This record gives sequence, C-alpha cells and structure tokens, in this order.
Amino acid sequence: MANRAKIVPSTGTVKWSNASAFDGHLLLGLAPPEGVSRLFLNGEFPPRELPQWVRIPIEKGVIHDISKVLFNSEIEPPNSKYCAFWYDLGHLLLSGPSSLFTIEADPYTITVPTLTIPAASVSPPVPGSVPVPPVVVYPVIETPEGVKNGTNPTFFLSRVPTYLASVWLNGMVLEEGVGFTRSGKTITMQAGYIPSSGDSLRALVW
Repeated sequence: MANRAKIVPSTGTVKWSNASAFDGHLLLGLAPPEGVSRLFLNGEFPPRELPQWVRIPIEKGVIHDISKVLFNSEIEPPNSKYCAFWYDLGHLLLSGPSSLFTIEADPYTITVPTLTIPAASVSPPVPGSVPVPPVVVYPVIETPEGVKNGTNPTFFLSRVPTYLASVWLNGMVLEEGVGFTRSGKTITMQAGYIPSSGDSLRALVW
C-alpha cells in the first residue's frame, strides 16, 4: 500500500481574511522533473499513470480527508514536486500557485495563505461594451542565459515569471532559497549549485 498523507491547515482551520470559515477547495498539482510528461506509482505493474491534479474540498474551514495525496517518494520518476492553488465556491482563484514542496509525512501541514474576500463590483458593465480578452500566460521550459564556468552564479530568464519559476540542475529540481534565489528575471545560484561547463541548467517559467 502506497504511503499517502492527509492535508491539514497550518492555522487549524481555513479562514477568510475576516476570520470567517472558508468554503471552497484546495487544488494540488504535480510538477514533474525536466523532460517528464507522465508520472507513475512507484513499483506498480503494469504502470498506471497518476493524476497530476487532486481537488480537495474545504467545508466550513475543514479540509476533507477523503482525498489523501501520495508521498513524493512513492512517485516515479523521482524529483516531482507539489504546488497548491486555493479556490472559493465560485471557482475563483484566490491564491496560487505556491512555491514547490514535497510531501513525506502524514499528515502534511500546508501553509494557508491570506484568503481575501473579493470586493463586489461598484458598477455594472456598460451595455454594448467590448470585453477585454484576458492575457494568457503559457509555461515554457528554457535554458537561462549565463556563463557556466563553476564560478559565475548569475543567470537570466527570458521574462519575469507571472506565477512561478522552477529551476533544474542536471535534472534535479532545486528549492528556491536553497539552490537559487530569484529577483525579476535574474537567477542567482547558491554555493554548491553553481553550474560548471557541461552541466545542464534548465528552468520552467510560468
């Protein structure tokens, strides 16, 4: 039986910014390692593709335990990561995606962001007005610009990420703040993670 974890909130219960109980759902997504499009349950034969999104209901501030999520150690290939999105009952995205994280214990305590109640519209739309189409941002995988010589720590993305930036060194997902830091489009590799000539440095920019 694969190891699975119940998700519990860091605040005891999930609440709106005005301290009232939150109703909605938590969406957990799996970010696969570089070059991987499908994930599987470790050791299962024949291999069964895993769902890369898990929707967990939240009712009156309580995260339901009907949907337990796999430990990252149970997922093949390794180096997968989770990220979290928070939605209200109207499926309005309130927060997310979070920084990438791993789950290796049951229960897993997830950090609850500040969930601010959306403000009501102050005026109705003008009849006959043309709506402005939303700007769609697509994730891209790229090689950051910079010299890989074992001493240069500074590399550059092609754009400032709208949601997140995930960095891989030789196929290993790096944790932001440990393997690298980011400011705008600039990535600064940390000691022990500075790439040398011949190393593979890739980034998911979203």
